[in-house]
Amino acid sequence: MSEHEQRDWQILAPVLLKLGWQMEALGACRLLQAGISGASIYLVQIAGTEAILKLTRADQGAHASARGSHEVAFYRQLAARIPLAVPHVLASCSDATCSAVLLQRYQPARAADQWTAADYCMAAHELGLLHATFWDVSRHPAPGPWFRADHQLIPAMQQARHAWELLAQQPQFASFLTPSRCAWVDRVGACLPALAALLHSIPRTLCHGDCTTHNVLRDMVGRLIWIDWQEVRLGCGPDDLAFLLQRATIDGAHVPYEAALESYYASLAARIPRPPAITHVRQVMAAADLWTRIIAWPTYLTQAPAAALAAQVHAIEQLVEQLQLLV
Repeated sequence: MSEHEQRDWQILAPVLLKLGWQMEALGACRLLQAGISGASIYLVQIAGTEAILKLTRADQGAHASARGSHEVAFYRQLAARIPLAVPHVLASCSDATCSAVLLQRYQPARAADQWTAADYCMAAHELGLLHATFWDVSRHPAPGPWFRADHQLIPAMQQARHAWELLAQQPQFASFLTPSRCAWVDRVGACLPALAALLHSIPRTLCHGDCTTHNVLRDMVGRLIWIDWQEVRLGCGPDDLAFLLQRATIDGAHVPYEAALESYYASLAARIPRPPAITHVRQVMAAADLWTRIIAWPTYLTQAPAAALAAQVHAIEQLVEQLQLLV
């Protein structure tokens, strides 16, 4: 047994006991992913069956621990109430030392550029189902810790300014982030209150919170299986779809934006009273897209080539024009 395998077995032994399995039931284990979200993902063989173990240990930090326990609570308290297919949970545990879920194994996620237009429309339709089920959820609260504030304005404005200042200090961006362009970015950042108003202009609903093609698997008959519920929360429904399409575009996919929007809207409008106009949903999606590009993406671009930052700024310019923010 290699040193890595010995370490994995030492880590997994106490976790398996918490999940109700003896170590003798573990036939093999292999680390698939470590720590991107604070969780480690293992492919394990339990009693002759392959499964996925998602483990978040307390020593990975308070934020990661909170996300791990949040996901366990979702599977225990809320998963059965949502209209989407989620992984079948074989066992779970959550205490002061770790949170873990043992899940049935499914087909791996396909890359965004391998999705068809029909795939994107199907995912949009299912997001509409989710959001319609909990539309205006403040009137029908879901049990559990789902009421986390989204789109907090003051912290967001501070985060955006700091992130863009750090980008301007990177040598590879010196010729692109000129003083005039930085001043323009500041003007866009000053529009965050208007974006927040748009994002709060429709009722809150239950959102996945981390919608990407990486978090959508398939079962043997082709059903979508929605995974990674660490960020599930009360929020702006169209934000889920906007982020799914944004990430897919950044990952190189040709996204059928209008067809996906229409599929989402048809699914939503058929199930809620007095749905917002599709033109309004389109504007809310644009606001959600712009919010993420201003606030979240700069942190991930500090080591990126200048072309990646230029592409983000170009997208920001288009969204600012669409929303008529600086007229």
